[in-house]
This record gives sequence, structure tokens and C-alpha cells, in this order.
Amino acid sequence: MQGQNRATTTGSPEAFDIENSREVMEEPPKMGKTFKTPRSEHGEVQDISHTLADEKHEKDSASVIFIQKLNSSLRNRVTQFLLMNWFKLLIAVLMLTALLIIKYGEFVQKLDVEKPYDIAHNWLLPLNLFAMDHPYFRDSWIATTSFLLDLQFFIVMINWFKDGYSMRTPVSLIMFYAIRAVIQQLYVLPFPEHIYWEDPGFPCLLNIYGRQSDFFYSGHIGFCLMCVFENYNLRATKCMAFAIFSTFFVGFTLLTFRVHYSIDIFTGIVMTHYCYIIVGKVVDKFDAACLNQHVRNMNPGEKEKAKDQSETTSFKE
Repeated sequence: MQGQNRATTTGSPEAFDIENSREVMEEPPKMGKTFKTPRSEHGEVQDISHTLADEKHEKDSASVIFIQKLNSSLRNRVTQFLLMNWFKLLIAVLMLTALLIIKYGEFVQKLDVEKPYDIAHNWLLPLNLFAMDHPYFRDSWIATTSFLLDLQFFIVMINWFKDGYSMRTPVSLIMFYAIRAVIQQLYVLPFPEHIYWEDPGFPCLLNIYGRQSDFFYSGHIGFCLMCVFENYNLRATKCMAFAIFSTFFVGFTLLTFRVHYSIDIFTGIVMTHYCYIIVGKVVDKFDAACLNQHVRNMNPGEKEKAKDQSETTSFKE
């Protein structure tokens, strides 16, 4: 009876449906990729929710670690950049601030004038009028200026023939006056009031007297400053000091008697230095050839002196 009942139960339609439904529930549908449901040792279906949660947690942890490393790397690079370039950044900020102040401030010149307005001339006007009222003082002052110009010329020429082995100064003067001549053909300034530069009765080799509109830029200052540079390279310390004094004295005289505007003096100084630097970069080969020719006919002491002279560094500001 029991065997018959077991067979009957097993073979009944209800039992078959229960077995099929159990197999359907245990086997997930196949959609593209085969997925096997994890089972226990006894064949029971396991709960995979915890496994998926653990995998998601690991992925999230890896993402967090990657972001932390990325932030740390960026932070280190930014810190290194700031440490290496903080001074440049400071200069950039200061420059930007200055530009904004100039743009939005009241520092842009808006004065409308009919003739050149020179503050230096206005400051020196009392001395100019005093010199005009005292001819002997005025002529003596101009004669002294002319004497200083000629004296500088002879001092530099003597030192150059004696110890100089470079064509730098002569070529620099040629370049300086050539550029000046071109500018004067393009641009002419009017004569300022109370200008005076007449012959004081003292002969001068370099100075030209009379009313002349060769204002921009000052050739007097250019020549004086070129003498300073040449005496420096020749190691003539006393002559260089005298040339510096003469440069200031001549510049003060030119402004007092209004022979030049202040912009002529300033531009003359800048152009002198510029020409001296540019020429110094192109005459080295020529100077080396001339130096070698001179050295062949020198005694040992003069050769050593010439060698030291050739190694003298160029004048720098």
C-alpha cells in the first residue's frame, strides 16, 4: 500500500506541476549571458544580496581612494608651483594692480598745451634770468662748459691711443649721431623761451654756438656719457670720475640756458647706452684681429697689459 501510494503520489499531475514550478523558480531565465545561481553544499539557493553589496562597497572604496590620491597629487603640484613661482606671481599681481590704477586713476597726462611744457625749464627759470642779467657770469659759464667738452675729447683720445684696443667707442658715436640725424629730419621742436647759446668769446672745438633746433636728442650728453664708458673700459678711474662730473655739469647747463629740453637729455642718455651695447656685440671679431696685430710688435709687459685689456668686461648698467 505504501509503495502504491508513493507511486500514485509521484505520478499524479499535482506532484509534477510542483516539481516543474520548483525547477523554474530555481533556474533564472537566460538572457544573453548565462547566470548561475549560487547554491549551498546541500543544493539550496543562497542569498546573493550581501555579496553584491560587498562588491559595491569595494568599488566605492576604490573610487574614494583614487579621488583622494588625485586630490593629493593636484595639491602637491599646486604647492610646488606656488613655492617655485611665488615671486613671479607677486610681480604679475603688482603689475596688474598698477595697470588698473593707471587706467582708472588720474595718472594719465591730459594737459593740453600749445607748446612744449618742460618742468625742468620752469624750475631753472630764476637762474636763467639771473644769467641773462649778468653777461660776464653767463659767458664764463658757457665758456667753462665748452672747455670741459674739449678737455674730455682730448683725454679720451690720449687714453685710447695709449691703452685702447677697441673700435667700440668710435663706432658707437657714429651710430649715435647717425640715428640722431635721421630723427631730426623727421621731427622738429620749437625754440623755447629764454634760450641762449651764443659765442662767449672762447674758442671751442666741439661746441657749436647760435640758435639751432637740433634738440632731440642731446648730442652733448651723448658724447660726455660715451667718454664715461670708454674711461671705464680703459680702467682710467680718475678720468672716468672727471667725465661723470662733466656729464652732470653739461646737462645742468643745457637745461639752464634751455639749449635742450629735459626729454632730450634723458633720451640722449638712453640712446648712448643702447648704441654702446649694440656695437659691443658686433665689433669683437674686428677688435680681436686688431689686437693680435698690435701684440706682435709689443714687448712682454705690453702684451700682458693688452691681454688684460682685451678681457675687460663690457660696461653694464
